[in-house]
Amino acid sequence: MFNMIELTAESLLISIILLFGINIGLAMGLSKESKKNIAIITVSYGILISLLMFITGIYDKVLYNSFNLYLPEIIGILGFVTVLSGIYTILQWKKNKTEYGSLFSLGSLSSLICALVGILSICAISENSFDSSYLGYIGISFTLILIILASHSFSSFLRKAERPYPVVLGNFMILNGFYFLIAAAFIPNIGNLSTVQMSPFTIESTASLFFMIMALLGVLLLGVYLQNRYFENRTNIEI
Repeated sequence: MFNMIELTAESLLISIILLFGINIGLAMGLSKESKKNIAIITVSYGILISLLMFITGIYDKVLYNSFNLYLPEIIGILGFVTVLSGIYTILQWKKNKTEYGSLFSLGSLSSLICALVGILSICAISENSFDSSYLGYIGISFTLILIILASHSFSSFLRKAERPYPVVLGNFMILNGFYFLIAAAFIPNIGNLSTVQMSPFTIESTASLFFMIMALLGVLLLGVYLQNRYFENRTNIEI
């Protein structure tokens, strides 16, 4: 048994880690940086997020009311920023016609900031939805690191798609942004959920959260791979 606060917080946490992690990884794919540099930067992101989560955990009682009252607005802003970043990425490609860009592009930085704000917001409003401990923080950061690195590695396959890579990235960011905008419209005030109980579905640990995220990532990457194969086959037929 667990209440709706836990369900809402865990669902948002999974979405934020998965979607923004993929955004960051794919946005890094715009650059020509070596895999070693990408790995170092990604691990630095994970360490930064762990530290900020630890600090947020210390002051969670102070931050709770603010994040609790304005969580829908925060998620909506994250979605709006992501949509704008996706549109900007596409417009930049139409203007410059180049498929490569900076490692710290707007798409990469905006996704990182949105991931930070989103994860810290969930940390501030949830006490039991995930392990509020060093291991819990490290687990979340480690999962995000894996998603970013996996998405960046997969970006090389996406470059073989029919559409230019910046357009593929921009469209994906726009879809993610709309997802968070829609989610924001349906997120009730967390405080109103404290008395609502549900069963029997449970998420008992960070390990369960990790495996759920990896399963969702696997399904997403499989879909992208199949779409890429479809474009390749269609191109061969036309030739």
